[in-house]
Amino acid sequence: MQYLYRYQPFNDKSIRVFTHGELFFYSPSKLNDPFDSKIEFDCDNLSKEDVRQFIEKTAKHGNLRQDINELLKNILGSEDNWKHNLKKQALGILQPEINELGLLSFSAINDDILMWSHYADGHKGFCLQFDKTGLESWKYSQSVDYDDKYLTFREFNNAFPEDNEKMVHILLLRKSKHWKYEYEWRIIAKPDDDNSGNRYYKFPEELLTGVIFGCQMPNDKKKIIKDFLKSRKSHIQFYEAKKKENEFALEIKEIG
Repeated sequence: MQYLYRYQPFNDKSIRVFTHGELFFYSPSKLNDPFDSKIEFDCDNLSKEDVRQFIEKTAKHGNLRQDINELLKNILGSEDNWKHNLKKQALGILQPEINELGLLSFSAINDDILMWSHYADGHKGFCLQFDKTGLESWKYSQSVDYDDKYLTFREFNNAFPEDNEKMVHILLLRKSKHWKYEYEWRIIAKPDDDNSGNRYYKFPEELLTGVIFGCQMPNDKKKIIKDFLKSRKSHIQFYEAKKKENEFALEIKEIG
């Protein structure tokens, strides 16, 4: 696989990729899937000893502001609600940290009708073509796994907090199989590592290798994008998505 693709509407935020050489990384709290990147888990077959281990790990992690014994009493004090209390505690401790991260979604495919409809303004937007190897060198990059199995608390607790790679995978890179058609890859960024505190990150110019215009994109907007890119030092290729005859499908054609 040589390229990764990002479907975009044409708006002030998206065209900063051309005017400023920047990409906007979203907070996980803004994702369109309510199950995605959330501290939620299955507590079936969970013991109270598992809870004690989590609280002790949390104290070592540095996010605990209460006395351990008092917190355990608050969580485990109710036979009816202790699993709910545990979820609430884990959510309060870790979800804010997750929401501070930046996520940028790409796809391994550039011709999906649904993604053109959902993410590129009903085919009136565009799709960015990026060099995959360059993206992997620039930021942490991994493909999303699609699964029907809900995250269990024990699986989460076994990884937390030492196994960072597994934590990233189970919390940020696992989605329901309903989304499998997207063939998603994610770039993950930490706040303030090189972007002065905002969610726009500058990327090396040569990573953007092409722009695909949607099959219903107005010509004046195509011209605007081409004009923005005239001064680029790195070559960029333009394409158009075309409706195939007698098929519910698109073909991507190279243009000048």
